[in-house]
Amino acid sequence: MPRYFLGVVIAFFEPVFHGGCNIIDHFLSAKVFPRLTTLVFFGKTVTLLFLPIVWYLSPPAQLSPLLLALVFGIACIEVLYNFPYYYSLRVIDTSIVASLFSIGKIFVPILAYVVVGERLLPIQYFGFLLISVAALALTFDRARLRLNGAFFLMGFVSLILAVETIMYKYAFTHGASWGSVIVPMTLFEFCIIALAYTATGGLRTLRTDLGTVRASWKLFFWNEFFGWLGNMGDSFGVSVLPATVARAIGSTQPIFTLLYAFLFKRKHPEVFREQLGTHAAIKLVWFSVIIVGVVLVVAFGATGV
Repeated sequence: MPRYFLGVVIAFFEPVFHGGCNIIDHFLSAKVFPRLTTLVFFGKTVTLLFLPIVWYLSPPAQLSPLLLALVFGIACIEVLYNFPYYYSLRVIDTSIVASLFSIGKIFVPILAYVVVGERLLPIQYFGFLLISVAALALTFDRARLRLNGAFFLMGFVSLILAVETIMYKYAFTHGASWGSVIVPMTLFEFCIIALAYTATGGLRTLRTDLGTVRASWKLFFWNEFFGWLGNMGDSFGVSVLPATVARAIGSTQPIFTLLYAFLFKRKHPEVFREQLGTHAAIKLVWFSVIIVGVVLVVAFGATGV
């Protein structure tokens, strides 16, 4: 299988799996874990269980101090973004939160060009612009003629994740293998959130928190597993594709979120925060624009890095 095509296929793990995880993340953050630090801490703890898979697929090698510092920065972003993300899930439709991940991605092609010398065709940059415009339109509150409040939170999230993408790409283009980045990053993430959990009184509530996790452990575990698959597809995609192409593929995430709502909301209404009907029709228009943008970015392949 050609390397580019393989990268595209695996990069789609991110929107496919994260599109479903957005739904469960809303349920867990809004109805199960009132304290977000607890949710993030136990999520990162479960992720440690999947490290042997990464080690088997791509045994890590020693990194230079610069690349290790870069990986630590990625880990900080991976922990930090969870808090505004979970809060946003509590206040607006899940698919709109997912679409807002695309707002800051407008900076990805600029940063990719400046930092790693990535160049794409003009039509690919136009496709990426379509994706960003559609994501912005999805959060516009027509009734109050202003942007939804979650726009600013998720705009920050999207911006730091855009920076994270370039940090990933820089590490990969300077000789780091996929496993050499993912293994220490996962360990750093756990250490960072463990310190935050302890510093905010987690040891005093540990027994209660464990009971909360145990009460919904199946849902929690599988959500973290699918979220991990999405993260791995995302990071692997960045390692073999131009960063702009990988981020464009990730922008289809809200489309899958809305699809899952259509399929499963009637059976499990308590899990979903998603308006269908007329609201869904409007979303579909902008999602169609996102699809066009993704096709333009992906179809023309990698032109030069």
